Amino acid sequence: MSRLIVKHLYTVIIRTSLLLFAAICVAIGLGFVCRNTTAQTDELSRSIEKLDVLYDDYLKGDIEHARQSMREAEQILNDMKGGMGSVGGRAHGLMLVYARLYCIESKAGNSNEAYINHVKSKYWFLIRLELEGVSKREIKSTIESFTEERCREIVTKFDKARVSGKGPRYLE
Repeated sequence: MSRLIVKHLYTVIIRTSLLLFAAICVAIGLGFVCRNTTAQTDELSRSIEKLDVLYDDYLKGDIEHARQSMREAEQILNDMKGGMGSVGGRAHGLMLVYARLYCIESKAGNSNEAYINHVKSKYWFLIRLELEGVSKREIKSTIESFTEERCREIVTKFDKARVSGKGPRYLE
């Protein structure tokens, strides 16, 4: 009888130890996930702040500063693809960056660069529409109407709204 009691105690101790070990692993794992999520949130906040600064620099800068600001914004948004931020937000941001680069390069007389940036802007516009669940028919129609002129209108609308009806300085 005493052997049965000892065996039972060992079983209880082993089970309790395993449960305690599992609980510790879960707690450590959750802590890691929380720290990881907090780190990602902090990194996302820093990226968004940097994008805001770059956008202001774009609005206030000459054509070279505007171009450089948009290239840096492009890099930040491309670096976000690892799960930071929403995919739709990233697609919208890249659409606007490439649309702005289209306008910059068009103004600078770089027709090849302007064309390429317009195509990239269309691509990210298409991705954004797909992510929003827009029908294929509507996407086709919208993308077909996203001409270079329409691209310029969208950029002008966004930029003028940010600076009380003025446009970016590089357009002056």
